[in-house]
Amino acid sequence: MRLQQKSRKDKWQDFSAYKNDTALLDELENYLAIAPLSNAVHLGLKGDEICIESRILTIADIFEALTASDRPYKEAKSLSQSIAILDNMRKAKHIDNDLFELFLSSGVYLDYADINQYLSS
Repeated sequence: MRLQQKSRKDKWQDFSAYKNDTALLDELENYLAIAPLSNAVHLGLKGDEICIESRILTIADIFEALTASDRPYKEAKSLSQSIAILDNMRKAKHIDNDLFELFLSSGVYLDYADINQYLSS
């Protein structure tokens, strides 16, 4: 089965339907503000070559992906499983050691996690 290509007119009509959606525009603006931060690894940068904001977002993004319960393709990992996976990533130098230690010592992961769900796992 072949996918149909939309004409320029159809694409413009699709865009026109969303151009007054301020929530969508705000979301896009927020994405565009952080998009450069998420591309550091893809640009071949390593360690301190990557800005601290990007290294922080990397840890947060991995933690969120591991603990997310709304993904139809996987079950959420428990809090302890998620921390163990991140710790292994730290040991393999995939994430920043100092920022991971701060992530743990600050308890910020507890603020994010649904404590009832993850502590009972």
